Amino acid sequence: MKLTDSIKLLRESAALGRVYSPSRRIRRVNAGGERILSLVFHGGPTSWTRADGGGITDYILDTLREFGARATFSIVGSTAENYPDRAGNAGSPYAHGRGYEHIPAFGFDDMGGAQACPQLLRRINREGHELSGAGYRAMPYSPPKKLRRREMIETIDRAAQDMKRLFACVYEQTRYDIVMCRQPYGGNVFADLNSIYDLCEELGCHYLAPEHDFSGRDCGRSALDLAELCLARNPGALSGTIIALRDGIDDFSRDKTTPILRPLLESLERGGYRVLPARELIARAPFEDAGAECECFEAARRLDNAGFVTAFRDGRLRAERPLTFAQAQLLIAKPEPHRRGVTVDPGNPLRPKEISALAEERFRHVLGSPKSAQRGDVMVWLAELADVNGLLKDK
Repeated sequence: MKLTDSIKLLRESAALGRVYSPSRRIRRVNAGGERILSLVFHGGPTSWTRADGGGITDYILDTLREFGARATFSIVGSTAENYPDRAGNAGSPYAHGRGYEHIPAFGFDDMGGAQACPQLLRRINREGHELSGAGYRAMPYSPPKKLRRREMIETIDRAAQDMKRLFACVYEQTRYDIVMCRQPYGGNVFADLNSIYDLCEELGCHYLAPEHDFSGRDCGRSALDLAELCLARNPGALSGTIIALRDGIDDFSRDKTTPILRPLLESLERGGYRVLPARELIARAPFEDAGAECECFEAARRLDNAGFVTAFRDGRLRAERPLTFAQAQLLIAKPEPHRRGVTVDPGNPLRPKEISALAEERFRHVLGSPKSAQRGDVMVWLAELADVNGLLKDK
């Protein structure tokens, strides 16, 4: 990772760490050393034919099935409406369209996206993979500098309409409910100053932001090189990570994912890794900081899986911090849609009796008070309380 990217990530994490929210960044998780990870295939599905025959998405699915791996497919709806437009020069960032993105390539919109490839969409779902959303028309919310001439979605309302259109398309074809999304490409802030995290709260989703993103068109063997380097130096280094690859072609119409997919899965298999959909990864290990060694982990995990708000926007639990009133309002509330995050006020933590009194307003049966006002102790107490009130299903 470049130094500028590292600084940007640190700044983003600092800002996200101040907001307690039902929607959070899923970048990587603390899997406690368990060798599990997720692969995300971005920008498909597509029936574009590989050089040696067969479609790209079909090949990805065939190879995953051969290795007993299940992945996440971050899909688009259709780019057929992204005209009038002109193709750019081959190899340039605008090769797939000057004004809009075209999946899988300019003039071939009938070979990409959920609307054009329903059979691939259904196969992805049927074979146990996860579907996540990358926007119906694959339009950016804040284009990167190299694509500043592209049309963008400027407001959160338009972005919500676009993403809900994709969700409806997917549900109509598969009866699958999407729980994660990511922006097609570009920045995370709209022109109206709302962020991708505000959008996720509106949609009831988490934001999928893979730690290692090789879904760009110029990445070559980078994902395979990363895996082989990590496995050679520290075999457990990829535990809990999320790696993004492209389900499509680059600016020279080259497919760079399928040639490295088999050796990548072979390397992971030699390292003892299992590849799971991101949805299942966070069901097992929901947080970026707290793992199974944390005393409150199991209680927090069960609450999270039941729909309680447990973490900050940066994906961290922060079990040692005291609970404040704004956090308690979200944490102790029964799960419901369209909840909004709150900026954390570090002062004025609640006392255990105040937390218990707040719970009495919302639950039929209340069991004493938490041991302390630390978030971890409150979650252990709240998990018992939610269990007694029939709100937890898994054990």
